[in-house]
Formats: sequence, structure tokens, C-alpha cells
Amino acid sequence: MKKRFPGYNFTGLDINEELIKEGNSFLQQENIGCKIEYGDLYNLDIKKLANRFEGVISYQTLSWLPEYEKALLEMIKLNPNWISLTSLFYDGLVDCKIEIQEFSSPKDKKSDKTCFYNIYSLPRVENFFFENGYQVFKSIPFEIDIDLPKPEHSKMQTYTQKIVDENKRLQISGPLLMSWVFIYAAKKPL
Repeated sequence: MKKRFPGYNFTGLDINEELIKEGNSFLQQENIGCKIEYGDLYNLDIKKLANRFEGVISYQTLSWLPEYEKALLEMIKLNPNWISLTSLFYDGLVDCKIEIQEFSSPKDKKSDKTCFYNIYSLPRVENFFFENGYQVFKSIPFEIDIDLPKPEHSKMQTYTQKIVDENKRLQISGPLLMSWVFIYAAKKPL
């Protein structure tokens, strides 16, 4: 993004100190003028971070959290003019709380990995933004235009299947349809 929009400054936030160090090393090595700082999405340092950002971008985060409200409120506390994000959404009034458990074999009693793949109600998220001072809300469904092969293993990994008689693909991860949506919310129209 820094290469595409050189007139803007970008700061990444992450909770993993090792990844922050690795990311900053890469950015410096590639001479990309941005940085990554420590930030816990559930406990952002509002005194340090508020009013520093014109906008906030969250890429594939909300669906992997137990709920979206607290994370969005922390982003809103930063007081950005706009928030853009992508996650899994449904266009109806249904939230799906999905906890994924992966196993190495059918005999396993405990899972190797547990995570969330929650799908949230798009109208409810839109209302959440409106209730928190964001007058503009736009959403665009993501349609993948490449073929991703189905994995040979039976664990979570995204792949695509074409819809018969159409040039569209379904995006599937394990047992889930991946209903990606891009969202843009702003305090006022541009």
C-alpha cells in the first residue's frame, strides 16, 4: 500500500512481538517507509494511538474473533474518519458463531487446533457502525476469479468450485462457504 500510495503513512499493529520484529526488518530491508507497532486489538493504548489515523484497515480479523463488537469499538475509539475491513458476513439477520476444531486422525479425542470462522450479520454490523457515528456504510461481496485446488488432506484450507453454467466460483474452506465481504464505513461522505 505504501508503494501504491506514497503520499500516505502506514502503521501496522500486531500483538506478536516476534512478527513485529520480523515485519519491521522486512519493511526496512525493502526500503518501504512504514512500520509495525505493538497493539492488542482488545486493549489498544487509546492515549497513544487516538487521532493518529485518518483510517483503519482490518484484513481478515473479525471472523476469527469470538465476537466483533469489542474489536470494532476499540477501532472506533482510535477516532478514524473511516474504517475498511474484510471478513465473513451474511446479508441476513443471522450471526453464526462457528468454532472450528481440527483433528489429526479420526481416533483423536482432542483437537490439534481450535479457532473461529464466525459469519456475522451484515445489517447488524451496518447498524453497529451507524450507532457509533459512522453515517456512510458500503459493502461489496468478494468474488474470487481464480481456481484454488481442493487439498488432499481433510483439514481447513480454502479451495474453489465453479458453479455449473456460470463463470462464478464458490469459495469453500473445510465445511464452510467463505462469504467474504469488503466493508467501508465513514463518519461522513467524501
